[in-house]
Amino acid sequence: MVQKDSQTRVLTVGNQKGGVGKTFLSKHIAEYAAIERGMKVLLIDLDPQTNLSHRFIDMAPDADDPNEYAPPVHPDYDPNDEDWSAIEGRSDASHIWKYGFAMAYPTEHENLEIMPGHSANLQDIEFVKKEEVYDTVIHWLRKFLMLDEIQSTYDLIVLDTRPSRGPLVQAAANASTHMLMPTEMESPSIDGIRGMLTVRTNANLQRPESDQLDLVGILVNKFKKNTILHRSVYEQLLEDPDLGPLMLPERIDDWVRYKELMWPKARSVFLRKDYPKERDQIEKACGMIIDRIFEG
Repeated sequence: MVQKDSQTRVLTVGNQKGGVGKTFLSKHIAEYAAIERGMKVLLIDLDPQTNLSHRFIDMAPDADDPNEYAPPVHPDYDPNDEDWSAIEGRSDASHIWKYGFAMAYPTEHENLEIMPGHSANLQDIEFVKKEEVYDTVIHWLRKFLMLDEIQSTYDLIVLDTRPSRGPLVQAAANASTHMLMPTEMESPSIDGIRGMLTVRTNANLQRPESDQLDLVGILVNKFKKNTILHRSVYEQLLEDPDLGPLMLPERIDDWVRYKELMWPKARSVFLRKDYPKERDQIEKACGMIIDRIFEG
């Protein structure tokens, strides 16, 4: 267990290309930190697709749009408590911007909580005038995460982001202490990495030298070791003068069973004994990431 004597670490998992495993890694890094390291962890789902939220709580069709999903009524909801009246018993990550606070939901893991997403509400947050985007969106998440209540409660906060350069992604970068960039061994994913590096650079231009956004590295995910294309692209990346030095030594292969681990409310791989190869690979990757975040 980490000693709570320093600033809470905030990790953005990002790539401007979808389907590279951002949600997969957000989920497993958070579970690893909570289960294997005994850390108090908060997940925040900033992706309007809300895939991360579905993995931990019973999301329900939105009453206003059955094609979208909303969090369930919070287990601590008290209809007689005026503090709940504005949100009608449901809380989601967009409330950080709308009300200045959001309620974390418990998960099956004692040390892990989640602020779920809400498809429509998160998209609404980004609909602001260009000249207002920094003060109303980008800066606000950092302000919330620096609250004493948040800093004193959590050791690690993991932000799952959408594949874009939009205001919510910029807000995540601005609020984070660290950034992790997963990628597949395909050109669109690598282009997405270059885009996220630009997001990081822009975030650091707004921050003092003593508070720069640290890059954990680039993690190869969904690697098909028997595919010539993946092996070739991997070797090219290692030799790339810009990206090669950022590549992490661990990688995650494209195991068929990984899809099962992402079923809604699937049992954590860290609590299973029937996936030994997969668990070992994920543990090594997550352990390396946590060590880099907390030990530098």
